[in-house]
Amino acid sequence: MTPSDLEILVHCHVSPDPHPRLHAPAVKDAIRQFLADGIIKRVSVDIYGSTERGEMWLEMILDTPMPVYQLVDPRKLGPTLEES
Repeated sequence: MTPSDLEILVHCHVSPDPHPRLHAPAVKDAIRQFLADGIIKRVSVDIYGSTERGEMWLEMILDTPMPVYQLVDPRKLGPTLEES
């Protein structure tokens, strides 16, 4: 999922208005794919809302922890594949 797709899904989930870039090719493609996958549904002309499946998927995405950057002393990792 691209950042643009995620933004479109969030918009469909929270906004009662048409997407501001509704006629952009990337938005039209994402909406078409989300409809086909049952992630969003048409609420009215040019307005879409998330389905139960879309809500659960969005919840899973938002519950995913952010990656952390960690410095590790390689001497404390043990033998590498090349060394074993």
